[in-house]
Amino acid sequence: MDIVFLLHDIHFGGGGERVTLNIADQLIKKGYQVTIVSLSKYRTENIYTINPEIKIEYLNFDFQNKNNLFEKIASIFHIRKYFKN
Repeated sequence: MDIVFLLHDIHFGGGGERVTLNIADQLIKKGYQVTIVSLSKYRTENIYTINPEIKIEYLNFDFQNKNNLFEKIASIFHIRKYFKN
C-alpha cells in the first residue's frame, strides 16, 4: 500500500515536518511505501534525518510572493493533476 503525505516544504524544519518524517519512518518499518510530496523547496539541506526509503517528490511552487493569487490558484490545479496521475 502506498501512503502519500503533502507538505509545504519538507526541508522547512518545523514540527509538522518532523512528525511527518517520524510517522513515515514507522510506516516504512511496517512495510508500507511512503512518498512525501513537497510543494516547494526553499532549502537544500535536510534539517532532519530522512530515511532513504522515503520517496520525496517536489512540485516546485514559488510561494515567496504571498500576494500572488494566480500562483496560489494554479497550485491547486497542479496538486489535483499530480494526485490524479
